Amino acid sequence: QGDDLTPELCVEKCNAAYPAGSGASYGPTCITYCQASLRFKNGCEPCKYVVHWSGYNKGCQYFMQNFVTDGDPCQFKAMSECPTFEEAEACQYDHAAMLKAKE
Repeated sequence: QGDDLTPELCVEKCNAAYPAGSGASYGPTCITYCQASLRFKNGCEPCKYVVHWSGYNKGCQYFMQNFVTDGDPCQFKAMSECPTFEEAEACQYDHAAMLKAKE
């Protein structure tokens, strides 16, 4: 992960990948998880606590991992432009982990 990624750069890169006016998009999701990736060093692991409805878990995984990883072919690209993206088993929504975290 590049040390030069900042919350501001996340906004810039996400807005470039998802230009305003292109209708409903992953833009806001991109910004949320790109910025979250700055706080977590274990890739998409926190996504275990993100529900899978409406593509939230998928978005979390993509924007916390592929989108922000130096050298990834999909770095700073829209998810739809990333044919190599695959969801990681370890980062799927884990209801049991979620319940445990709430205890």
